[in-house]
Amino acid sequence: MNNISQFLKSLRDIDNNISDFLKSEASSNFYIIDIEGQSFIDANCYDPDKCFSIKNQNNEEIFFIPIDGKDGLLGFGESYCDATIFSKKYFCFLEFKFNATSITDRAIRKNRKKAISQLSNTIDYFDIKLNRNYSGLSLEAYVSTPPKYPRKDTAWVNFEVEFLEEYGMPLFETNEKTF
Repeated sequence: MNNISQFLKSLRDIDNNISDFLKSEASSNFYIIDIEGQSFIDANCYDPDKCFSIKNQNNEEIFFIPIDGKDGLLGFGESYCDATIFSKKYFCFLEFKFNATSITDRAIRKNRKKAISQLSNTIDYFDIKLNRNYSGLSLEAYVSTPPKYPRKDTAWVNFEVEFLEEYGMPLFETNEKTF
């Protein structure tokens, strides 16, 4: 059994209804859209400031699970990240802050902290449910923010370092993932 088959089996052990949430896509380019707190896959991006782009160079199967929101695996309640995506090599946690409007340093810091908290809650949940066994997949975490946010500033680099030290996975602030 390859790592993706094993991982899908492990996910089914978490929740027998995982198939109700699990979607997959194999096209070369598609998007994850977040509208009113609900995430879904779409072939088109109608507002580039509110889309997470998936570049799938080899047209491999990419899996998607909405986590938060009324149609998400974990629904409302605890503050979880918006979605996960994974392939035969990567498992990625995604948190979207596309609706952030203020670009003051304080607002940016607050949004980033909230996003990291939501990622942390979700990672902790999956770590417990999977006994930290991700079937050899490389773990990554993403915070997606409006393009007007400063990238790679000192404050963000500090978040990246702390996150890597705590979770052992890289944290990215970007609106795309290339597989």
